[in-house]
Amino acid sequence: MKIFKFVCLTLFLGFSGNLLAHRPVLEYIKNQGQWHQNVAFKVNYGGGAIFLEDGGFTYTFCDPEDRAAIHDFSQWSEEQQEDFRIHGHTWKMHFVGASTPTLNGQNKFDHYYNYFLGNDQTKWASNVGIYEAVKYDELYPGVDLRCYNREANFKYDLILDPGIDPSTIKLDFEGLNSVAIEEGKLVLKTSIGEFFENAPYAYQLIDGKLKEVSCNYMLDGETVSFEFPDGYNSAYKLIIDPELIAATLSGTTGNDNYGHTATFDLAGEIYTGCISFGTGYPAT
Repeated sequence: MKIFKFVCLTLFLGFSGNLLAHRPVLEYIKNQGQWHQNVAFKVNYGGGAIFLEDGGFTYTFCDPEDRAAIHDFSQWSEEQQEDFRIHGHTWKMHFVGASTPTLNGQNKFDHYYNYFLGNDQTKWASNVGIYEAVKYDELYPGVDLRCYNREANFKYDLILDPGIDPSTIKLDFEGLNSVAIEEGKLVLKTSIGEFFENAPYAYQLIDGKLKEVSCNYMLDGETVSFEFPDGYNSAYKLIIDPELIAATLSGTTGNDNYGHTATFDLAGEIYTGCISFGTGYPAT
């Protein structure tokens, strides 16, 4: 289990009012050198972030009560500000025995981000690409994985070619307080609350028609696999469709920003000063 603490840093960010346009619910942001080399893409989600890597996902989330408390940060004494910590929890999901897949962003957005993180300019990145989805090609032989979002929730589909044995897919969790199956759902218990993945939904497209396939989680220690009690037609592709839900957490899908000052210029543009922090990759 990895429990971490953040020191809250005050950053004053200036941005034009016309940059505050609506953003999609989830954005898959490509790593162009601004983050740890293990990271291929990052998605901000529910007061935390999910980092997509070749061999799995790294999840890191903040305590919602600590995040809510920071709204009053500018009103605190200097001593209170220095003592304040945001607690969080990090865990990993490993694709056991996987190949080295190719990760590609899908459906690139027109907008982009610029990152100026710290004093090391080698960690700065401009025109960083943002995508609706990310696909892992050949995660296992004959198995692709696609990450996207549905109704503000992080989604991934496992797509199996005809004849591929689904028992080769194993997901090993590291760093959780516990893992359990309750009422068909996969319950991930952390120090800051519970997450769960809904009971897996599986289906096939046969002769142009969608056919649902009965599918359950199986748990061996902290390793998850899938079973199909009624079988399926191995002559067709099989899609397995879990969904991550933050059961006790809520919040925005992006970095948290708390505005404390504002002004305007002669051109009518609005600028704000705020406290902002984003979820970084837990390198240790």
